[in-house]
Amino acid sequence: MAEWLTADVFADVVGISSRKARRALSLSYSGQVWRGHALEVRTFHGRGGRSGIQYQVKVSSLPPHLQERLKALQMTDEAVSRLRLGDDGSV
Repeated sequence: MAEWLTADVFADVVGISSRKARRALSLSYSGQVWRGHALEVRTFHGRGGRSGIQYQVKVSSLPPHLQERLKALQMTDEAVSRLRLGDDGSV
């Protein structure tokens, strides 16, 4: 499992829009809490955003129920990949 999530993946896990996810991570980066939790957020320079600034959230700082949801989503993605490619990854 990845240690840091992009705002788009965070949005999928939480079930909110990408725009709201970026806003939530921006506010958390500024020291505010999100839904009662202090998220560990870092910035990096990429495409888009104000001056190319994008946000990532550390998985271990997410509430436990969201960490479990992330694991479930990742297991589902892996299962779909196995169905498409076969167990050994070949076509």
